[in-house]
Order: sequence, then C-alpha cells, then structure tokens
Amino acid sequence: MKSSRCNRAILIERVCLQCGGGKFERLENFSRNEWHVGACTDCGFVYLRNVPDYNRMIEEFAWEKSWQEERTRKMKERPIMMRLSLAFRAIREPFRKSEQEIFSRLFKPSPLLDVGCGSGERIPDEYYIPYGIELFRELCRMVNMRMKPRGGFCIHAPPVEGIDQFESGLFTGVILRSSLGHEWKPMELLGRCLQGVMG
Repeated sequence: MKSSRCNRAILIERVCLQCGGGKFERLENFSRNEWHVGACTDCGFVYLRNVPDYNRMIEEFAWEKSWQEERTRKMKERPIMMRLSLAFRAIREPFRKSEQEIFSRLFKPSPLLDVGCGSGERIPDEYYIPYGIELFRELCRMVNMRMKPRGGFCIHAPPVEGIDQFESGLFTGVILRSSLGHEWKPMELLGRCLQGVMG
C-alpha cells in the first residue's frame, strides 16, 4: 500500500481487495479526474485504486457538504439518467418496507451498531439500543443527543478504530449502510464488525 500527495492530503494506493494482487488496469469509462477505478489483472476484481485518507475525508468529502455538489454534477452531465433515477425512486417509495419491518426481520431487540451513522436516525426507536461510529465531529455530537436518551452513544473515530472501543460481542447486528463503500480498509472493517457481533 503506497501513498501519494494530492490536493493537500494523502491518497492511499491500495492493492486488490479480493486477492491482494498489485497489478491494476485503469478503466477510463469509470475513472474521473484523480480517481482510478479499474480491475485487478490477477483476479478481475474491480475497485477504486486510490482513496483519500481520513483527514481528507473530513476536510473535503463530508456527505453533508458534498452531496448537493455531486447531485448538481450528475444532473449536468447525465440529465436524462438522473431524472429517470429520481422518478424511479418516487415510484418505488410507497412500496418500500418500513425501517421497523426490516429491522424486526433481521435483528432481535438488542444493542445495534451503526457504522458511519450520519444523523443517527436509521435505528428505529422501539426495541433497539443504538450505538454509532461517526467520522465527522459535528455529526457525532448531534447523534449523541439522539442516542444517549435511548441508552447508547456515538464514538467520534474512523470506523476500524471506533469498533475497537466497544466490548467484543456487545452487538447482535452491525449496520453499514452507505459506509462500507467509503472505507479504505473494508476487509479489516468487516472483520472487526464480526468480532463486535460474535466476540
């Protein structure tokens, strides 16, 4: 794993997440600007080769700062596809199961961990004790206001480091919604999540 300086902060250059191979072929149709999406030439696994370190994630890529910019970019570059996507979401919404239905099917009443918990609203109020890990300090402060009255709390830390601060086997489930794809050590994170559930 190598590092390169870019835009004031470090980009981490990763080996293949599946086989550990170092040979990589950039896919121009999926790469943009400094970001290299490509395939491992040993096993064919497609992944983002270079990822920002946690400091750059905080400074430049906080979702509450970047989501509107990204939506505007997509609307400008692919207006038809973007409008179709928004229309599909609107049509699908009435048929989606509620969060409570999904959680009751997956988890028994228990402590749950939400990694990259954002606003802290994902875990339904009934039955569950919510815990979270959040990289962005201000979001973590806001989430603690939601979680502490319900018996849990949120830790301000990178995901892999944050999980280590909880007792092994504390949780019956871990939520990784929209967070695993942004983690530059996903396999290590999954291993820590398993430890958090099974001990």
